Amino acid sequence: MRILLDECVKQRMRNHLPGHECQSARYAGFGGLKRWASGRYEQNLAGRKIAVVIFRTKSIALKELLPHAPEALVALQSIKPGRVIHVGR
Repeated sequence: MRILLDECVKQRMRNHLPGHECQSARYAGFGGLKRWASGRYEQNLAGRKIAVVIFRTKSIALKELLPHAPEALVALQSIKPGRVIHVGR
């Protein structure tokens, strides 16, 4: 699966999502754009060819995200386009 990490997430996070083509928004040329996956846009993915996994953590620090990587990997096995899945607390 192709994964696009929000530009605020450390690039090293991609090393913890094995088996997927993973890159940061900045590397993909989307750096500096408004976050489209927040707020009202989250509910507006129906009919889109994308899915969103949102990490619920205290911060975006890698040490906060890593404990939830296994849960995210499980979610990635079954997530369907147009869906939003939350992992973490």
